[in-house]
Amino acid sequence: MSVRKAALAGLLIAIFACVSIPSFAATLYSQPPLPFPNLGFSWTSTIDSSGSGFITWDNFTLASDSYITSASWRGFAWDFITSSNNPVPLATVTWIVSFFDDNFGVPGSPVGGDARAAAAVTTVLVGTAPFGTDTVNVYDFTFNFSTPFLAKGGVQYWITPVSSQANFNPVFSWSEGTGGDGRSYQCVLSGGVSSNCLFQPEDRAFTVYGSAVAPEPSSLALLGSGMVGLAGLVRRRLRG
Repeated sequence: MSVRKAALAGLLIAIFACVSIPSFAATLYSQPPLPFPNLGFSWTSTIDSSGSGFITWDNFTLASDSYITSASWRGFAWDFITSSNNPVPLATVTWIVSFFDDNFGVPGSPVGGDARAAAAVTTVLVGTAPFGTDTVNVYDFTFNFSTPFLAKGGVQYWITPVSSQANFNPVFSWSEGTGGDGRSYQCVLSGGVSSNCLFQPEDRAFTVYGSAVAPEPSSLALLGSGMVGLAGLVRRRLRG
């Protein structure tokens, strides 16, 4: 009798284990930055008030359907006109973090994202680092989406954090990361119209957080009723 009860308990535990229980704010995908102060290949992702500048993307794919609730990335502010001014603070007025679908291996159309005032984005100064002959301020950013983005498992997406600012200089440049396919994508923007798009070397440093999608309530109900029926059947057999 005790062996049968143990077997039943083990079976029920196994069934529960098959149910996807989402965790809160788990790391869904990550391309960590290079060890500080190494910035590697860094690419500008900045637009001015006219919608002109550069936008940089990197791609990612999640293993399963998930809600993305926040994202983080690393980058720096750089005065590319007057080197003696560096290091300079960020000029970001608004952060625009967007997800794009994939169009034959390049960013397609925007499918989600959000915009937040710079003050509403968690910004941590990591320190100063050499960039060419200059020294720049390096920051880690964390951005919370007002509406979670549902990313389908096995589908490639592109993410871009864009620093929207009154003037193009000083720029925000997105630092190199590791763990992806070894390349990024960048376009020139003029008045909001993109051109001169091409792949750039190396990955970008970013992480997306959220939770796996829970089973539909109907599926949970069906699974529960099945478990109750199974338990009842086993109990009857035990009594017999």
